[in-house]
Amino acid sequence: MRISIFDVLWCTVQFADKVNTNVLAAAGAEGRVTLIHPAKNKMFAHLPVFKKAYISCLRLHPANPNWLFCGADHGKIALIDTGLTGAVNYEISWQKVKLFHCTGTDIIQMVCKDNFLISAAQKGCYVWKMKNVHKDREDQPHDCQLVFPGSSSADNYCDGISLLDDSTVAVKFSKSASIFLWSLSVLSKKLTPVINIKPDLILPWVKTSEIYIDITSRDGLLVAGDHKGNILLYSIGEFLKNKSAYGDTETARCTLLWPSLKPDTSDPINKRLKKIDTPPLINHAQLSPDMKYLVACTDNNLVCIWSK
Repeated sequence: MRISIFDVLWCTVQFADKVNTNVLAAAGAEGRVTLIHPAKNKMFAHLPVFKKAYISCLRLHPANPNWLFCGADHGKIALIDTGLTGAVNYEISWQKVKLFHCTGTDIIQMVCKDNFLISAAQKGCYVWKMKNVHKDREDQPHDCQLVFPGSSSADNYCDGISLLDDSTVAVKFSKSASIFLWSLSVLSKKLTPVINIKPDLILPWVKTSEIYIDITSRDGLLVAGDHKGNILLYSIGEFLKNKSAYGDTETARCTLLWPSLKPDTSDPINKRLKKIDTPPLINHAQLSPDMKYLVACTDNNLVCIWSK
């Protein structure tokens, strides 16, 4: 079976045997989520979440390992219950729990914290306050749109979002040349249709017209690729501990430059790599849990690994 995959996600659940089991969820062009048990080399379920849309991103609910958010290109996010917990012989009964939507935009990434679902989307950054999800199954439109400095241009995609700690979120727009760090406390008041965000910190990024360059974070480091094969690392640990000690803009960063590579093209397997000396676009970069490795995915189908 050939499947176009746009995002993957690990979840740890307990089947009927009560043993912690790592399951891989993969989703993409067919609008469905495929569940895989890698330890057994078994693909055991295909969940048709959307009929006429592709799934661009997945996010696990922070409090329920069975709940999976599936963001799609038609501006909808489906919250599904995979039914994995307690499953016998990989037989699951899944269901759609709720549908969140913002009309006419592509959901690119999302984070979930407390009762808030926040998405980075083609037309901006949107927020839903999740109310009575167990009881209220009605489709829910977004509660507000967050507007950041210089983000109002129609072609300025919000293409990166990352939860840095319990109270701070980082957001990136494709043409803003900056990454904005802001506090979730702005959502504690009554939500209005539009909220203008004053960032707690602005990190300089790069000037480019390229889109779909994500940001991630782990243990006080924020990671962002660029359109020239480079990876920018920002040390934000001290800022998260004491925000009042920082100004509005922080410039300290480390840049990993794209290396000079010369693959052996005499090997048939490597012939496709003859243009590898042209720096690719880094779509996604992620630090390993032990902080020893940095893995990046590029727009020319490379997976690159750096070691500490």
